Parts: sequence; C-alpha cells; structure tokens
Amino acid sequence: MTSHGTSAARYAASMHSVLPFAETPSRLVLAIAGIALLVAGRRLFWLAVGMLGFIAGYQAMVRWGSSLPHTAAFVVAVAVGVIGMILAVVVQRVAVALAGFFLGVVITTYLLPATGIALGPWNGLVIAAGGLLMAFVALGLFSLALVVLTAGAGAAMLTQAIAAPPPWGVPLLVVLWVIGVVIQRRSRA
Repeated sequence: MTSHGTSAARYAASMHSVLPFAETPSRLVLAIAGIALLVAGRRLFWLAVGMLGFIAGYQAMVRWGSSLPHTAAFVVAVAVGVIGMILAVVVQRVAVALAGFFLGVVITTYLLPATGIALGPWNGLVIAAGGLLMAFVALGLFSLALVVLTAGAGAAMLTQAIAAPPPWGVPLLVVLWVIGVVIQRRSRA
C-alpha cells in the first residue's frame, strides 16, 4: 500500500460516525439536518445548537469516556443537546457562544485528522482551543454569527453525511459553508 493509501486509510479509520446509530440512518439524519441548517439556519438556531451540542457531547464521550457504556455516551450527548436548545431559546447570547464552542469542537475534530498532525495528549487541548476560538468569534460578530454558525453546522453535518474521501472532505466543507452563508444572507427577512 502506498503512503498516500496508508494515510487515507488512517484518516478514514479516525473518522467515526458522529451519531450513535447505524451508518445509513445517521447519514440520512445528518443530511436532512445539515440541509435545513445550511439554508434556513438563522430561523432554526435552536436546532443548530441542539444538534451541535449532541454531536460535540457524543464525540467527547467517545473520545474521553470510552470506558462508559454506549448508552451513557448517548444520554450525555442528548443532555448536552437539550441544554443547548434551552439556552438557545432563553439566553441567545450565551447560546451563540455555546454554539460557537460546539462548532469549533466539531470542526476542529473533523479537521485534525485531515492535517495528519499527531498531537498525542495535546489533542483534547487543541480541540477545546478550537471551540473557545469559535465561541469568541461568534460573540464578536453576533449579528453575522447566527448565519455563519448555522451554515457551518449545516455544512459540517452534510459533509459528514456525504463522507467524501480525502482530500475532498475539507474543500467540500468550505464550499458548502460559503453556499449556506450566501443563501441565508440573501434570504434575510
């Protein structure tokens, strides 16, 4: 196997499903939610926060709570998602920061394997830093943040659902994200 084939296989193995369902239902759920958030995310902000919270919570449990039963990971992921949705409705600025953090975690988790950089024990810190960076960006650009965050969430979910082979995943994510921002900005009511 060539070194490119080896790195592609390693990348594919590192990308686990972000939802704890069988592959086909996970992809379908991600695709539907991704399309909805991509084109109408500003109006569905609470859904974006809930989905990103669920995915980030599930990814965290898979990564750091691997000794816990699968059901526990699912329960924690649902709890994080529900808390995010409640915050999105009640305290929008906190929810924007939370959505920014979750999006930063999801995007950083998605991009790290694509870089091929092995961070070892620093992996979690880099993922958290990506989350914090996106949270600060979201708060700084609040009015635009709703569009950018929800389009990014939709793009991330749709990219995961499509499961494009390397190196096409990252460019697909960026293109879908830009398309989502353009669509939402044009449909601004």
